[in-house]
Amino acid sequence: LSVGTARVHLPDDHKMGRLERPRSWIMRFGRNYSARSIIDTCEASSKLTSTLNPLLTKAPDSSILVFVHGYNVDFTEALIRCAQITYDLNFQGVPVLYSWPSEGSVIRYLTDGENANWSRPHFQEFLASTLSLPCERVHVIAHSMGSRILADALSRLSSPAFKEMQIGRVGPRG
Repeated sequence: LSVGTARVHLPDDHKMGRLERPRSWIMRFGRNYSARSIIDTCEASSKLTSTLNPLLTKAPDSSILVFVHGYNVDFTEALIRCAQITYDLNFQGVPVLYSWPSEGSVIRYLTDGENANWSRPHFQEFLASTLSLPCERVHVIAHSMGSRILADALSRLSSPAFKEMQIGRVGPRG
């Protein structure tokens, strides 16, 4: 599991529910449309807890919103979508992207399916770590093939293996 932080800027003219793309025509009039959704910074961190704990203490709401992207979505696109969802929901907590290795290609559906299956135990471990953080709530939004990853993790929440993973981790839920 790689952890990091990113700063994403949405365009000033962002419309709720829309993922803005650069205009295809060369001449642009009026507003500066060159400023589409961009990733300003993206920095690696060491551990999930040491990355999220300071953000949780600064946020107006000590909740976490986890976004799990779907098929045909690469890391950059997933990061922008996570930022858009956070903004559109006016979420005041800490947004977290769980990005699994999608090929980011329409014709790679079967490969994405295999990668999603491979990611299931990793997401389960990530979810266990997230649930152990000192936060009010953990909200999860999964899209498309990301729902397979989430559904599998949720189905295993009561399994002995998951409970064993929780031993020694103390969060707000004990």
